[in-house]
Amino acid sequence: MKRRILFWTLVLSTILGFGWYKATENEEDLRRLAAWQSRHVQLVAEAQVENRHIEDFLGDIASQSDAKQRFEKEFNHGEPLRPRREDGYEVATWRHPRYGTQVELTFAGNNIIASGIQSGSVYVEEFNPQPPRLSLTGRLEAIRQTVIHYGGWLWMVALAVALPTRRLGLFGAEVLLAISLAFGTANLVSPYFSLTLSGVLSNDSLFLSVGMVAFSVICLAFRLTQRGYQPRLQFGLRNILGTTAAVGGLFALGAFGLVALCVFAVGGVIFFVSCWSIASCMPTHRRGSSRAGDSPAMVPRHQLNRLRRTHPRRPMR
Repeated sequence: MKRRILFWTLVLSTILGFGWYKATENEEDLRRLAAWQSRHVQLVAEAQVENRHIEDFLGDIASQSDAKQRFEKEFNHGEPLRPRREDGYEVATWRHPRYGTQVELTFAGNNIIASGIQSGSVYVEEFNPQPPRLSLTGRLEAIRQTVIHYGGWLWMVALAVALPTRRLGLFGAEVLLAISLAFGTANLVSPYFSLTLSGVLSNDSLFLSVGMVAFSVICLAFRLTQRGYQPRLQFGLRNILGTTAAVGGLFALGAFGLVALCVFAVGGVIFFVSCWSIASCMPTHRRGSSRAGDSPAMVPRHQLNRLRRTHPRRPMR
């Protein structure tokens, strides 16, 4: 029993810790992206105003003999432009350091004889790039993709152990549930879906995960009932305090903890209902009954073997 408690403590701590950390990484990425988008919209609007200023300034100096020097003083901090020769004219390309606006000027001496301005959202983004999405390229995302890639196959292997084999059935059922919880968590914290009601409902992979978790819970209930487990609700002080602490801890994890709390609540209901249903349908000798008056045929084989090892028969005199 202590080993089982330790096993599930480690499993649930690892799954919940990974899910919370990945969900937090996704939320931080979305906040950075929202801040960048707001700033990007503002820069695009500012770039349009600056483009009109450049166009007006070029119109004013177009007929002046020192147009090149005046443009350099106004927009290039007095630094000379570096033109190139094209068809006998000097052509210079200038980029706005803040908005990325591209201005192409054609000179005949110091006079500007032609100009062109290219600007837009793409030019602004070139000089103000989108922040990197760590939730798409980080180490946690690589782990999540690995769990999704191999989780389904491992679940099928555990299912092959949990269903047909009686000796390893309980162990296989526990591993089956652990894999399904890990697989469902990996799908839940996908960076492509938010932890909102609309985001959860639009995540098609979660429906497969819910089915896997529900079937794993029923399989675990079946194997425990075979071992003589009888479900009962306990309302002792220790149980109430432990449940309160667990619920408070899940609430502290934010949206991910709220979803996890719903999963545990629904899974608990499915577990107890399955145990009661299976126990009511199962014959008495299949529940591990060893009460006084039961015949040896009504006692499970593993209990008979245990009794024979601990209480060997004495030879008759």
